[in-house]
Amino acid sequence: MRPVLLLCLVCVSPAFAQPDVTALDPANWLGKLPDPQARELRPLGGMLQQAMDKRDENHIASLIERSKAVMGEYAGVPEKKVDIIAPPDFAEPDMARVKAVWQESRKRLEGNFPWDIARRAPGPEGTGQPRVREHAGIARGYSSAYEAGVEDAPVFRQRAREALDFLLTIQGGNGCFGYPYDLKSEHRLRAMGRQVVELGRSRGMNVVEHGWIIDDFDWGDLQYNNGHGGLAMLTGYLATGDGKYLDAGLRSAEYALSRSICTNWNYNAFSVWVLARAYRVSKDRRFLLAAIDKTKFGVLPGQMENGRWIDQHNALPWYHNIIMWGCVELYLACKEANHPYLATIEKHTALGMDSLAAETNAFGIRSPDVVRTLAFASMALGPRDPWEKAMNVCVNYLCTPKTVEKAFNTPMDEIYTGATGIPGSLGFYILYREWRAGRAYSGEVDIDRRLNEIKSQNAMDQ
Repeated sequence: MRPVLLLCLVCVSPAFAQPDVTALDPANWLGKLPDPQARELRPLGGMLQQAMDKRDENHIASLIERSKAVMGEYAGVPEKKVDIIAPPDFAEPDMARVKAVWQESRKRLEGNFPWDIARRAPGPEGTGQPRVREHAGIARGYSSAYEAGVEDAPVFRQRAREALDFLLTIQGGNGCFGYPYDLKSEHRLRAMGRQVVELGRSRGMNVVEHGWIIDDFDWGDLQYNNGHGGLAMLTGYLATGDGKYLDAGLRSAEYALSRSICTNWNYNAFSVWVLARAYRVSKDRRFLLAAIDKTKFGVLPGQMENGRWIDQHNALPWYHNIIMWGCVELYLACKEANHPYLATIEKHTALGMDSLAAETNAFGIRSPDVVRTLAFASMALGPRDPWEKAMNVCVNYLCTPKTVEKAFNTPMDEIYTGATGIPGSLGFYILYREWRAGRAYSGEVDIDRRLNEIKSQNAMDQ
């Protein structure tokens, strides 16, 4: 189940160049790394893992320089051609239209949310079980809509609760939010999941609970799913003040704390999602220090001077986006703690976000869900014109009649439209616009304000 990924590049330059996204132009895609170079690169991966395990910064840097030399012009080039879904439209979105699309989406999904689909699946180990990310994306997006005070805000918060309550039923005893154990699907990842289960059985281990795989032998894969679930729980706690979501989120963080660093940068970043947020909610410095450790040795070493990640897998826009959310989370945690790592993470975060925006602004829509991270980063670090333009591009695409028509096909099409779809994306943008106008604030950004409100409400309820 563990993918073989290419390697990374440590940023050692004291000053970064402006983002150059030429290598991301689909019209001039170079292709995958040729086999001879891939074979030359492969043994360096095992050596890199050993250097990461030892936290040997100098050895990591040496290996990565060798890897960069092997990859040559393929460094930072996506492993597959990422077609342009739509050209850029930089006009500021019509908020009446945005909110109408948002409301229509929720109404269409009534009775067909991921948790509804899951409960209709043929048993806990049957085909058709949505992944954690589908539930989590809606829970987070709807929590943002509630914060923004949209029409029917209590309904959005209730639907977020329903997503979170379903996730509570599948969280493993080890704290992990796992991957569906599917006995029938021929999907590549689900077939690989069955192989993990069989390997566990051969070792006398049961890695399945409630029909979900909750152990990956510390290969790193489940950091992806756990990051989605854990962050959703901690976000749900901020939106509702319900302690059961806090407890579940902190259990997820404990699982993330126990995971080793692996050579897939985005897997490590998923653990940073939940660890950095867990620190900000609990003030437990174990989580902060672990988030910094995973970022220092398992995330930032892969970032090049132009803000992208060197390996072809994480050069894809959706994985770059995942990594950037983790960087923003850690920036906020370090800022709150006044930690010396703040200057480093701020520099790398701004550069990565600039690159994400530059890609969208240069080529148009490739991964519309980047609007979530752009909105989050803008509220955390302050708005920037290129980020604003990229958000406009994403939101205008999500609100076009063609996109909305595509969402009508099936409930899962609606959820998947533009990667994580309308439900998981537009809520963040609506909150951002309300924040920008001074009518709302983000509890995910101004977390102490929200925690104080929860504390006051709990005191009144006693």
